[in-house]
Amino acid sequence: MQVKMSLDRDIKVFFNKLNHSDVPVELEFFRQIFLSFVVQIQNNKRPSIQKEQDERLRRKDIQDEQTRNHLQMKKDSTIDGTRAIFHRIEPGSFIRGRDNKPIVLTQPIFLMATATTQIIYRKIAELANKTFPDRYHIVVDPSQYKGETLPVESVSLREVKLWVKALNALSRAKDITVQKALNEIIVGHVRGMKYKGFSTDAQREFVMQKSRTRPESWGEFIDILIQQNNMPELREHIFFGFSGAGPAPVTSLMPVFVDGKPFYGLNGGHIYEWVEDRQMSGNDDLACGLGVVFMPEVFPSGTDPVGKKGKFQKLRGGIFHLPNYFHSSFDSRTDNLGGSSTIGFRMTREPTQEEKL
Repeated sequence: MQVKMSLDRDIKVFFNKLNHSDVPVELEFFRQIFLSFVVQIQNNKRPSIQKEQDERLRRKDIQDEQTRNHLQMKKDSTIDGTRAIFHRIEPGSFIRGRDNKPIVLTQPIFLMATATTQIIYRKIAELANKTFPDRYHIVVDPSQYKGETLPVESVSLREVKLWVKALNALSRAKDITVQKALNEIIVGHVRGMKYKGFSTDAQREFVMQKSRTRPESWGEFIDILIQQNNMPELREHIFFGFSGAGPAPVTSLMPVFVDGKPFYGLNGGHIYEWVEDRQMSGNDDLACGLGVVFMPEVFPSGTDPVGKKGKFQKLRGGIFHLPNYFHSSFDSRTDNLGGSSTIGFRMTREPTQEEKL
C-alpha cells in the first residue's frame, strides 16, 4: 500500500514538472503521449474512489436505519403507561371458577398491558374533539386523582363507550396526520383497527387464570399464591387496601405474565375495571315471583359467552384487603353506571381479518 501511494505521489510530481516545463521539439510528441497516459490513469481512478465513497455512505445508511429500528423497538416494547400496548393471548378453553362450567374461546385476545391511563384517554379525546368538532365534545380530563400514568377513572359507562366510538372513528379516518397521531399513542396501530373498551368477563378470567409471577414456566400462578395466602409474594404484584391518595401509577408494582407477556394490575389492586358483561342481580341469587322462591342466576357458558341482560354491569380487579378477592374466579358488579373514582377500564381490540383463526 505504501509503495502504491509513493508511486502515485512520484507520478504526480513528475507530471506537474513535465506539464510546466519546456522540452525539445523532438520530444514534444512523447511528452503529449505521456501526459495523456497520466490523465487516463487519473480518470480511471475517479470511478473507483466514487464507488468506495458510495459504499461507505450505503453502509452508514444501513447502520443508521438499524439504530433507528432498535430504538423504535425499544420504545414500542417499553410499558410505562404513556402508550397503549396490546398483547396477543391465544384462545383456548377453561373451567370457569364460579360455577365449574366449561368455556371455549375461539379467537385470540388482544388485551392492553395496563389499565387505560389518563394520558392515553386525554390524547385520544383531544384528537377526536379536534378532528370531529361537530360530533365529539369529550371531557379530556375527568379523573378525580390526577396523574398522566394513573388509570383514568370517574368516567361513566356511557362516557367510555362514547370515547371508544370516537377512537374507532379516528381509526377509520383517511387523514394521514390522524393515523400518524394514533401510531404515537397506540403501538402497532393500523388504519381500520377496531377497538373496544372492555374484554368479556370470560376473556378476562381466562387470562387471569394463566397469570404467573415470572415469564418462565416455573413462575408461580397468582391463583395458587392466593390459595396459599402468600402475602409477601402477592404484594409484589397487587396493591392491598385503599390509599386516600388514590390509585398509583399503573406500572408501580411488578407485572404478572401471561404466556410470557407482562400485564400490570391484571388481578386488581389499582382500580376496578369495567368488563362487557351484564348481570341480572347484584348477588348470586335471582328473586322470582313474590320473593319467596329463589333460584341461582344462570350465567352464559359454552362458546365465547357474554352476559347481555341485566341492570348490573360486571367488574374485574378492585381494591380489597384480603387476597381471595383477587382470585380469577371472583368478580364484582354494580348498578352505578355513572362512574366512580374507583372504576376505570382496560381496552381490548378486535383481531384483524389476517389475525382471526
